Amino acid sequence: MRRRRLLAGIGSTISLAGCLSSEPYPPDTTSSNTTQTATETPTEACAAIATGFEKPALPKPESLSAEVAEQAGYEVERAYQETLDVSPANFSEVRGHRENSFDYRLLEAPSTELQSSYQVEVLGLVSWTEDRKVGNETTETIHYDRPLRVALYEVTERRVQRRSGIGDLAGTVLCW
Repeated sequence: MRRRRLLAGIGSTISLAGCLSSEPYPPDTTSSNTTQTATETPTEACAAIATGFEKPALPKPESLSAEVAEQAGYEVERAYQETLDVSPANFSEVRGHRENSFDYRLLEAPSTELQSSYQVEVLGLVSWTEDRKVGNETTETIHYDRPLRVALYEVTERRVQRRSGIGDLAGTVLCW
């Protein structure tokens, strides 16, 4: 009887030790000791805002680069500016002047690389002339050219987002 108790005690101790061990039974042959890193980011939904202009048909880039980001920012802004009724009142540089002629155009779109996107600054030039009276009978025409930032975009592999600029358009304008 003592022998049975002793054997039962040893058996339950061994069973308990097996349950508490960290090794799975049966051994897991599917796991590996190598650390896996995620190479793909989860795809998040991209919803573009409704706009009153025809967006440029830009193909989805194979990879994001400064050139791709600059072209995307410039082309979206150009399409948007064609629908705006841009007047001297849109520009603080011109307000207060009595302009005879007025011109506004986009020049370039340099970019700055961020962690996972590019910030694209669409630059333009506003030009106007103003006639000023000098004395009683003489009038002189003064020409002004002022460079300015037209819009600021953030371009990622998934979207083109307008952050700020002339007009009231702000938000994701284009999804790839």
